[in-house]
Amino acid sequence: MRQQQLNKQKEDQKTSCDQLVHYLTTNDDISCTFLFADPETSLLTEKKKKAKRNSALTVEELTTPLHADEVDSPATYAKSMKQREQLIHTETGQLMLAAAWTTYDQRRKFDMFPEFASGDDTEGTNSEKRPLYTLLGKDQNEKIFPIAWAFLPSKSLWAYDWFFSRAMPLLHPGDAIQRVELIVTDADPQETSAIANHIGGNLKPSAAELRLFINAFHRWCAWHRINRNFTQDSKYKSLLTKIKNSCVLSRIEVDVLERWLWYFIKNYESNEE
Repeated sequence: MRQQQLNKQKEDQKTSCDQLVHYLTTNDDISCTFLFADPETSLLTEKKKKAKRNSALTVEELTTPLHADEVDSPATYAKSMKQREQLIHTETGQLMLAAAWTTYDQRRKFDMFPEFASGDDTEGTNSEKRPLYTLLGKDQNEKIFPIAWAFLPSKSLWAYDWFFSRAMPLLHPGDAIQRVELIVTDADPQETSAIANHIGGNLKPSAAELRLFINAFHRWCAWHRINRNFTQDSKYKSLLTKIKNSCVLSRIEVDVLERWLWYFIKNYESNEE
């Protein structure tokens, strides 16, 4: 009974960071990587584990700078979050900035079907209110599968840059990344900029070979552009509704416009497509 109480106390003392690190690092099927910062010095370190039994958690200093600006960088974020105890790794005293992971099955599927990837983040999935970023692929039957997941600190350029430039090669160390042909996302400017720094599909061969996703092009998601950024956007929704309600012909005209946009996207291809 006494031992059970002590064990419960230890569990209660664990931070959210401790619990996430423990779960990801003790599961033999999971490969994972973490980005940590020293709250005082802002020194960045990466910890990673491969998906195999008794795999050790290796630690190394992040010496390659991430793409960021003076206002929003890993250092400024770490300083602003130094009082968030739930983000502290109790064993080291470091602040967890980001975490990314995948499983053995997802690595195998991505290696089989690497041509297409699509990324988006979901809000409200965790108590720390962090975006859960999911990168998806598509198999030969047009069915989607997860490639990797990540808890990002925010929708910042440096956070997306870390995921695509550091986390993805660690989670998928084979040549699948080099065989990606198309990456589709919404029109988030930070995500778009981060991806643009690492794709080579639109570059000359001499320049493309220096990029991580050497053969990939980047395109915006049609549904986000038409639905989220036009028909359901607060800037246009009331106007479109007003036009639709003005008369039957106007409603038909708006419907035809929407259908034409979808038809144009589905039936007209760019040179690379």
